Amino acid sequence: MWKALIAMVLCFAAPCVGLGAVYHVAQKTPGASDGNPGTEASPWKTIGQAAKVVKPGDTVFIHEGRYPEAIELKQAGRADAPITFTAFGDDQVVMDGADEIAADRWKAVEGSRHIFAIPCDLDPGQVFVDGKPIYMKIDKTGDHEWKLGTLTDADRNLYQFDEKGKRLLLNLGVGNPAADHRVEVPVRMRGFVMAPWCRVSCLHGMRYVYNFVDLGDDAIVEDCLVIDSGAGIRAAGWDTRGAIIRRNTIIGCLQNGIFLQDRPTTCLVEDNLVIRCTLNPWHYVGWLGSVKMNSASDCVFAHNVVLEAGNPDTINGWDGWALWGDVNVTRILYVGNSCAHNKEAGLYIEYAMNDTRAYFNTSFRDGHGITCRASQRGVFMHNYVQSARSSGLAVWDAVPPARTVDNIFAHNLVRDCSPSIQLQIEQPEMLDYNVYWPREGAPFADLQKGRQAATIADLRKMTGHELHGEVRDAKPEDVGLETVSFRVPDAKDPDEVLQMIGNSGWEYEDPVSSDMLPYFWRPGGADGAEHKFLYAAYTGLPGGCDAFAYPGAGATLALTADEKLPHSGSRCAEISGYTPAQMSTEGLGFWSPVLPARPGDVIHVSYWVRGKDLAPAAGGSVGAFAEFTSQTGQRCQRATLVAGDVPVKGSFDWRKVEADVTVPREARRVAFFLGLRPATGTLWFDDVSIKVK
Repeated sequence: MWKALIAMVLCFAAPCVGLGAVYHVAQKTPGASDGNPGTEASPWKTIGQAAKVVKPGDTVFIHEGRYPEAIELKQAGRADAPITFTAFGDDQVVMDGADEIAADRWKAVEGSRHIFAIPCDLDPGQVFVDGKPIYMKIDKTGDHEWKLGTLTDADRNLYQFDEKGKRLLLNLGVGNPAADHRVEVPVRMRGFVMAPWCRVSCLHGMRYVYNFVDLGDDAIVEDCLVIDSGAGIRAAGWDTRGAIIRRNTIIGCLQNGIFLQDRPTTCLVEDNLVIRCTLNPWHYVGWLGSVKMNSASDCVFAHNVVLEAGNPDTINGWDGWALWGDVNVTRILYVGNSCAHNKEAGLYIEYAMNDTRAYFNTSFRDGHGITCRASQRGVFMHNYVQSARSSGLAVWDAVPPARTVDNIFAHNLVRDCSPSIQLQIEQPEMLDYNVYWPREGAPFADLQKGRQAATIADLRKMTGHELHGEVRDAKPEDVGLETVSFRVPDAKDPDEVLQMIGNSGWEYEDPVSSDMLPYFWRPGGADGAEHKFLYAAYTGLPGGCDAFAYPGAGATLALTADEKLPHSGSRCAEISGYTPAQMSTEGLGFWSPVLPARPGDVIHVSYWVRGKDLAPAAGGSVGAFAEFTSQTGQRCQRATLVAGDVPVKGSFDWRKVEADVTVPREARRVAFFLGLRPATGTLWFDDVSIKVK
């Protein structure tokens, strides 16, 4: 066993620059003006000016500053020439939807001592006083019933939107609210409305009335931070296609954090962190989800972390769902998502949602685990549900035309739920091969017409389900669901350790892109450049249809099934180098999803590696590291995970490498890379462990 020598180095990812012009926006630069040519030496002052000028293939670098703007980009890019808006280097770029309202704009309301008003056309949803949100006055009219209230002098730290009079009324209990406080009101609807084939990255959006980003066809929003807005990121419009929402952090939205609306198709939502959304301060029937879609098709939701959704006062599903697919949705994949402490279900499949596939998802201390209602032909396998406040697995009934039929629940682990199973229908599903550890004192299953099954044996007798199911005190790793662990610094309890189902032994195939590649681990170069991986045979490299590469890769990747090769089990990762001069300088291999990371935490990483006929172009052959970034994908630092005494060339049998890496102070995310540096020969990886201490 070898201990890796840890060295933290800065990494500089090459900016995504198109084939067209390069422009700069830098409001803090002396002489910045929208009358300038938009060069780095003579930049524009506003992002809006750039949006008026850009053409397909252009790139706009935005420099540090606060930009109180709302951008509607009308010029579309092209597939071969997208338009890019991104932060310059590590600059912090803040787009703000709120304006500070000075004291002289607030006017006393007649007959009141503490209520002051400004003209306002739209309910902002929240008002910020010294940076903290306050909400509208709500009157409770009954059990779990509310209505918008009328502000009085007795109401402190509340506001009222007077729709008829088009006014915003505010009571801080101290006279003019802005006399001794900084009062900011959201006034801009959206931060960025994107045209097709455009990309927005590395921006911080805050305090917009509606949402920060709207995506068009084939648009990408990545590495953005969205906080305290009405909603987060949305792909909407009839048959909007190809939108990608990845590696974003969304915190504190009043409504949906991520929303696919009105029949979007072939969209990808991956590696996002969504915390404390669907706050619903209006207490209204909003049907809100942290990550929600209405009427979508052929979309993938992968490795998102969704925490703490919902308003604790509301009921009946008005808000608080983590992942929610709703209304005429078909062919959706939920893979490897991790949900915790959400008011309602971790995963909710509802109303005419057909052909859903859900694999390797985790639900921890949610209201329910996985719930299916009024949906058909769903498959739910290899998921892990623990400590739900109510049911672990549930199938709810519905009235025609959308009945709940033909769903399969198999090979899931359900621990400490009450009940473990809830079935409101007769028996149109397959429910078998699951493992349970029921909550002490709780019924094993709630069945239709008020019946209960006290044990799994009773369930078999009453329904015929779970003929092969088990009750045992199993942990995820006991049933082949090894997990990676992490902490989330912005969670209510930042000390809590959360989990995502990994693929330690490389035994599981990818249910999304290709069943000849591994689940959890994604092929790529260490330089982070985007490539489409094809069968090796299509690139002129050996491997046929069992290996993958891109033209000019110089190496191939595979999930080998040669039972003589793995360190354990039946599979392992294989990287074979053929033309070192063509390979990515830092290596070709596999990336993990991007995970949350808490500064100061120590992450223990171990893996087994084996080599054959290695002849590196320079230095060592093994490329393994942890890559840390900020919430906006900036301030990148890498910590090597390679032991100094692993052979750099030749052949060697399986050897274990272990490393402890400390999360840097400015980091909030981490991804792990295992690969082959420029070399000929072959490396294999197996039995990878990633655990926060």
